[in-house]
Amino acid sequence: PSDRVLSITDLPNPVVFVAVEPESAPDKAVVGSVVLCLVDTEYYGKWIYIDQVDVRENWWRKGVATAMLRRLLAYVKESRPEVVGAYLLVAPSHDPAKRLYEKVGFVYQGPSFYYDGYVYYFDSPSAAELPKNLPSNHIYLPVTTNRLVADILYDLLD
Repeated sequence: PSDRVLSITDLPNPVVFVAVEPESAPDKAVVGSVVLCLVDTEYYGKWIYIDQVDVRENWWRKGVATAMLRRLLAYVKESRPEVVGAYLLVAPSHDPAKRLYEKVGFVYQGPSFYYDGYVYYFDSPSAAELPKNLPSNHIYLPVTTNRLVADILYDLLD
């Protein structure tokens, strides 16, 4: 299994959303994770920054990343209506990740800090197709204090 599944980045105030296989042994139950934070800007409002998406290698190509991202976005959209959307950066050469994000509904927005930037709007047609009837779950989203994360959003949307 990947050692990166539960890694926490240097991102201040991160939240980790996990995909779990309940039939697995406790030390193998987490099969994927998304590290994210809330960004609150004066001009663009509140956004989710997705810092990292990881899936254990033996779970690749089984739809875990797609389902995890779609459910995460659905939870945020449902429980935090003040959030405008989500954004992330991906290495220009990482085509599988780009295909994943586009499949989920992220749209290429342009380059930012040597990476390709993608955005997802909660009022987009893709958002209307997010999972419904999820178990009640208010996602705790502390605002990050990392100024670079907000700068990325401004860089992408300006």
